Amino acid sequence: MICYVLIREDQSEHGFTDTSIVGVYATRALAENARSEEEDLARTAGLQIVGEEEEEGDWDAGFKVEEHQIRTNPDLRYATDVLGPIAAQEIRQLSWQQKGLSYTATGYGAAIPTSRMIAFTEKNGKLGRPRRIYCTVYSNSGTCWIRYGKQRLIVRESDIP
Repeated sequence: MICYVLIREDQSEHGFTDTSIVGVYATRALAENARSEEEDLARTAGLQIVGEEEEEGDWDAGFKVEEHQIRTNPDLRYATDVLGPIAAQEIRQLSWQQKGLSYTATGYGAAIPTSRMIAFTEKNGKLGRPRRIYCTVYSNSGTCWIRYGKQRLIVRESDIP
């Protein structure tokens, strides 16, 4: 699957460049429309846009659309698709959480335990054992999941009661 990423690059008065993703779009046309709107907003804010009658190195903002291939993982599954609806949740802090500490020095990691526990209804109708939610966090984004055997099942915030 292909997506189109609108990227913004801002140059400071010291010449440093800050790059950010404005949005991700399903078609090039949508991304180019968004690019045009973002450029208009930048002009309105008084910024010089890359490529518009500028002196060498004298710009404030630039926009570009990049095409990216998305690889989907067929092994990704949601906890509720495998185990049914989440029946209960509780907060059960670990000792380092009670002390206000972080699991890693940076706060980032592949399997950070959260304080949240969830349980599913078993086939016999009884409440199953609580399962700790873990989170894989890098940058400003995280994915929450539980262990189920050797699998990692994704937990959506919207599925937790």
